[in-house]
Amino acid sequence: MKCRRVDAEWTLPARDDFSAARDDFSAARDDFSAARDDFSAARDDFSAARDDFSSARDDFSAARGRLQLSQGRLQLSQGRLQLSQGRLQRSQGRLQPARTLQPARDDFSQHAARDDFSAARDDFSAARDDFSSARDDFSAARDDFSSARDDFSAARDDFSAARDDFSAARDDFSAARDDFSAARDDFSAARDDFSAARDA
Repeated sequence: MKCRRVDAEWTLPARDDFSAARDDFSAARDDFSAARDDFSAARDDFSAARDDFSSARDDFSAARGRLQLSQGRLQLSQGRLQLSQGRLQRSQGRLQPARTLQPARDDFSQHAARDDFSAARDDFSAARDDFSSARDDFSAARDDFSSARDDFSAARDDFSAARDDFSAARDDFSAARDDFSAARDDFSAARDDFSAARDA
C-alpha cells in the first residue's frame, strides 16, 4: 500500500505533464491547421491578384496601342483637313474672277468664259464637299482620340490598382507562409514533447 502511494506520488506529476503536453499538442495541431488554411487562402489570393495584374497590364498595353493609333488618325485627318481647306480657297479664288468676268464680244469667247465659270463652280463644289468630309472625319478622329485617351487613363488606373493589389497579396502570402512555417515548427516541438511525456 505504501509502495502504491509512492508510485502514485511519482506518477501524478508525469501524468500532469502528459496531459499538458497532450493539450499543447492539440493546440499546436489546431494552430497548424489554421495556419495551413490561411496559407492556402493567401496563395489563392496571390494567384488571383497575379492574374488580375496580368489582365490589367494587357488592357493597359491595348489601350496605349489604341491611343497611338487614334492619335495617328487624328494627325492624318488634320492634314487632310488642311489640304482640303487649301483646295477650297484656291477654287474659291478661281471662281471669283470667272463670276465677275465681263461679257465677251464674240460668241466663242462668251462660251469659253461660261464653260470656265462652270468648271470653276464644279471644282468649288467638289472642294467644298471634300472639305466637309474632311471636317467630319477630323471630328470623328478627335472624338475617337478623346475616347481612347479616356480608356488609356482608366486602364492606367486599373493597372496601378492591380499592381498595388498584387503587392499586397504578395506580402500577405509571405506573411502567411512565415506563419505556416512557425506553426509547423511549434507543431513539431509539441509533438516531440507529447512523445517524450508519453514515453515517461
